[in-house]
Amino acid sequence: MCESEKQGSIERVFGNLGRSEVTFLLPPSQPMLEKCDLRSWRFINHDSFDGKFIDSLTNTSLHLSFTNYEMPLNVGPRALCDTLAVLVESLVSIMTGANISVIWTYLSMFANKRLEIVWCEHCQSEASDEMTQFKGQSEVISIDSWAELFDFPMRASIVRAYGN
Repeated sequence: MCESEKQGSIERVFGNLGRSEVTFLLPPSQPMLEKCDLRSWRFINHDSFDGKFIDSLTNTSLHLSFTNYEMPLNVGPRALCDTLAVLVESLVSIMTGANISVIWTYLSMFANKRLEIVWCEHCQSEASDEMTQFKGQSEVISIDSWAELFDFPMRASIVRAYGN
């Protein structure tokens, strides 16, 4: 199912974090960067999109976890003893196979002025495994790994992943 979303929209996700109050998730104020390992190389291709839709991010999962920082929000005088809203510091871990990378500043990624999320305008039944109109055009970049996504290209890009 494809839904047209406006950039910058806020989406309410039903569920809970095991808490009774409204919870706002915050990234940590001090980003924790991955340690440099000279034995581990990540080659950034930024190849031209070849028109094929493949799942380049197989065996990938995102994991939400929380630090110990939280702060209740003052919502004014009420006749309740409980907290109605709270800020909770959270982080997202990306697991690709046996490797784990932690993204501490996941919200700042979406504040990047070069990032524009364009939602699909077709139904799944209309989608095909190949998009020939972009095949071989150098202005559209194919993103096939997390490293390529984090080293954001300067041109229009397609992240090739689905069903993860």
